[in-house]
Amino acid sequence: MKKQLKAYVNKQLKRKSWLLRHYSERSVLVGLMAIAIGMRFATIAKASIWHDEGFSMMLSARNPADIWIGSAHDVHPPLYYEILHFWTSIFGQSEFAARGLSAVAGLITIFVAYKLVRHILGRGAATVTLAVLAIAPMAVRYSQEARMYGILGLWLVGATYALILALENRKQAKHWIIYAVLMAAGLYTHYFTVFALAGHWVYLLVQTRPDQLKIGKTAWLTREWWLANIAIIVLWLPWIPNFIGQFTRGQGISWIPAVTTSTLPGGIWQDLTFTDGGQIPSVLFWGVPFLLFLSVCYMVWQYRKKTPQVELIFFYAVVPIALTLLASIFKPIYQDRYLVFATYGVYILISLAIYQLIRMNRVAGMAALLAFCGILIVGNINVVRQASHTMREVGKFVNERYQPGDEIVSAELYTYFDFSYYCKNCLDARNTQVNQPVAAIYPSPVTTLKLNTSGGRPNGYGESSLLKDRADSIYIDSLTTITPVSKRVWIIGKPGQTYWNTVPVEWKPTLNEIRTNSSEARMYITP
Repeated sequence: MKKQLKAYVNKQLKRKSWLLRHYSERSVLVGLMAIAIGMRFATIAKASIWHDEGFSMMLSARNPADIWIGSAHDVHPPLYYEILHFWTSIFGQSEFAARGLSAVAGLITIFVAYKLVRHILGRGAATVTLAVLAIAPMAVRYSQEARMYGILGLWLVGATYALILALENRKQAKHWIIYAVLMAAGLYTHYFTVFALAGHWVYLLVQTRPDQLKIGKTAWLTREWWLANIAIIVLWLPWIPNFIGQFTRGQGISWIPAVTTSTLPGGIWQDLTFTDGGQIPSVLFWGVPFLLFLSVCYMVWQYRKKTPQVELIFFYAVVPIALTLLASIFKPIYQDRYLVFATYGVYILISLAIYQLIRMNRVAGMAALLAFCGILIVGNINVVRQASHTMREVGKFVNERYQPGDEIVSAELYTYFDFSYYCKNCLDARNTQVNQPVAAIYPSPVTTLKLNTSGGRPNGYGESSLLKDRADSIYIDSLTTITPVSKRVWIIGKPGQTYWNTVPVEWKPTLNEIRTNSSEARMYITP
């Protein structure tokens, strides 16, 4: 009887201990996810819709077939725009709703990252990772933008997790199928997906013994891996002709600056503080990224035998960055936001390095975690500070004062898409389409009156491809051709540009004008 009672008590104590651990873990998870939700949604509508987001909204407003065609004439694949089309048809086209797709994708991404780390290293490492990702500036910032970078992170972090599960259960088709589908989704979202795929290849090559690097009785890598890659190519086949056309035209990336010796450390500081680190003393500018890299390398080395999956995360994060920098020597393509998916990997690696320090010395590790989170909070403050709301103000100003018969002109294409989003009460006199209110000025190279220094009518490719079908009505070569019914012309542009000096002298400026740090609107009375 005594033994039975003792066994019962021990069983209940173990059950209670399990319940406490279970609910404690769940409480921490819920708390950190609540912080992540707050970080992403609290200020999601603070910034105005900007140029690229305006393009997203205009393209996604088309029917799915036209989105496919329109995206083929731009520089990006169509999947994000297709998803945004259905998302906004359900939730509306407000700033909050449009960006909500990226926010939801970002939240799912960090939860997947939590599950990934918990799977390979347990609850403690996963909790540290989730705490970091919940407030990581780049993860927060691109969860608040109506562009494809947030959802790309979901596809590729999810694919990396699926690959880990697939390699652990190679004969189970489920995880290989999920991997192939997610990687194909990545390719239909952004072309930098190929760099993530390269990271997976490098990992498998490193993990493959020299005697397995042959095709025969011992297959190179695994049969399932080859089949998964073939499936990715097959799924992507319908888009390949469009990709070839985009690649050969090579438009849309000429604005990307060339890489320098400070590009990489500057990118790390961008990830940490959402600034390029230009104001930081040189010792810290170079030293902090170098110290973080050494810490990550040491952590990966320590885990390499017992937990080789950490190496997969390392190559997933490092290879895309390295290949992008290498390619940029010949053609600049490095841009921080294009690598947000790899930045998730960077955050995970730093989190694991901090967790390793916690296991070695709890006090030092917790101090490092708090210090690192403090840096990330500074980064989020910079995210909020850099949020611009100027075009929203300009749009509101014009909407309140617009009269039927007014002409509205965008002095450059860069202000066209975002202003079109906010100009809700306007109608362009040149066409009869509601919500297409602006006539963009885009003079030909031979035009003597050049209001836009880029010159030339659009050729049907790039961002201006959305306007090609209305080019004859929406593009003008001279302001003197405008004869508004109301005798009023609104010009939307950017401060300090030379085109303001080309306004016909007989046009009378009015007091109806608004100027912000990046946008302005002026109204003129024509003769």
